[in-house]
Amino acid sequence: MLDFDIKIEGHLELFLKDLKEEMKELSYLDSKKAEVGIFGNKDERTDGKSNADIGFYHEYGRGVPRRSFLEVPADEFQVAVLDKLTLKTIEVNKEFLSKLASMFLDRVKEEFETNGHGSWRPLSKSTKRKYNQDRDQLLRDSRQLYKSLGKRVVNK
Repeated sequence: MLDFDIKIEGHLELFLKDLKEEMKELSYLDSKKAEVGIFGNKDERTDGKSNADIGFYHEYGRGVPRRSFLEVPADEFQVAVLDKLTLKTIEVNKEFLSKLASMFLDRVKEEFETNGHGSWRPLSKSTKRKYNQDRDQLLRDSRQLYKSLGKRVVNK
């Protein structure tokens, strides 16, 4: 019985040592974060509206059908990429956070190219008439919202 306890303690010490090293790398995340979205410097549009407002209306379906280009892709990105990462294979630093943000930004832009992978509700006939649109490409009439998307790594 004593041998068993000693073996457990030995494994526990190794586990705690590994955990401490991983936590040291993760401590970088205490001070930094990666962001993807519409930032103030890219918010203005030529029509006097705000890209942030237009993005909000579509992201959450305020007055228009919901066409999520951030929240839904973020959930899918987490399952596809983040949940598969192991701390043993990465170094958590600014470059890593920037790369993750770039990967997610590419995923967000893919939403625009594919109309939410076919999940976005098409424009109604009245909306097409109102905006004189005959295309079925959503949220890309002027590409201003699309071009306003960006990424950055900032202090928390």
